[in-house]
Amino acid sequence: MHTASSATATFLEAKKQLWEVAYAADPPPIVKAGDLVLRQAACLVPDALLGSTELLRLVEVMVEVMRAAPGVGLAAPQIGVPLQVLVMEDREEYIARLSEEERVNMERAPFEVVALINPRLLPLGAEGARFFEGCLSVPGYQGRLYVDRMLTRSFCSRETLEPK
Repeated sequence: MHTASSATATFLEAKKQLWEVAYAADPPPIVKAGDLVLRQAACLVPDALLGSTELLRLVEVMVEVMRAAPGVGLAAPQIGVPLQVLVMEDREEYIARLSEEERVNMERAPFEVVALINPRLLPLGAEGARFFEGCLSVPGYQGRLYVDRMLTRSFCSRETLEPK
């Protein structure tokens, strides 16, 4: 059980939530800002879970929830699972209404689903980008933000997600 003083979820809590999401009949709702799971550090996904059916199912559910929202990214804590898992996808239909100039300025280009497990993001130089961004856990709000260009140092390939 989460406590108000808990800064980090325990792996047992994370595993319980993973199991519940992976085997639920319906996809979970997106957790809203203020929920404890969004205010605490998520657990690393242990090597023992890589390649597991549960982790693959979590990624599938996350993609389903992200697309239904619709959004271009979703972290596992946003569906109540305190694990360091992130899915992203920018579909052509999401950026079709943008002019070519807006696409260039916002550096938007469609890309397929990417799953990041235990990502380590590093700044990529001193130059960043400014564009509108929102958060599925804070519906109805967007802002023009300055965001550092980031390089992912570690991620998970499709082969890593395949059941063993």
